[in-house]
Amino acid sequence: MAFGKSAEVKVEDRELAVSYGGEDAIDPVSVVARRAYAGSWEYLLEDAIFTAPPHPRWSGAALINRAGNLVGVGSLMVRDASAGR
Repeated sequence: MAFGKSAEVKVEDRELAVSYGGEDAIDPVSVVARRAYAGSWEYLLEDAIFTAPPHPRWSGAALINRAGNLVGVGSLMVRDASAGR
């Protein structure tokens, strides 16, 4: 799969969250925020992409844009995804 540019992903973009196997492997999502995220295990993402609704297999799910390019990888589910819009 070709890489896209995550910097081009904008709030309100419609993308696909895709994981391996099962009926719930592909879900349409909306980008609800772009902001910093500090993990409690010592890392900082300065411009994380937050999507909704949450993908049922979020950990490791690919974020794919309309051109079919990989623009992100799902890491975790947070309660305040749309905060700071």
